Amino acid sequence: MKQKAQETKEKAFQTTQTAKDGTTESKNQTGSKISEKTGAVKGSAQGGKDKTTDAIGQKVDQVKNAAAGAKEAVKQAFGKGTKDKEDPKEDNAEKDDNN
Repeated sequence: MKQKAQETKEKAFQTTQTAKDGTTESKNQTGSKISEKTGAVKGSAQGGKDKTTDAIGQKVDQVKNAAAGAKEAVKQAFGKGTKDKEDPKEDNAEKDDNN
């Protein structure tokens, strides 16, 4: 009777160990798949971030150019856009000549 109990105990231990090993293997496979998917999602997110950054950069450049154009149009409207920024001393010399 003791021998039969011992055999049953060993068989139960082996069955439990097999189940444990199977569970561990499944967990490892699942972890690997999750890791792969996470890596793919991260890569996709980074690509989206890069595209967004590029688009924002382009819009910023467009706004800067539009602002520069508007500034130049205002200068032209007030007759100050014909000169580039020159030496302010020359502007003063012209004023002195006119007086």
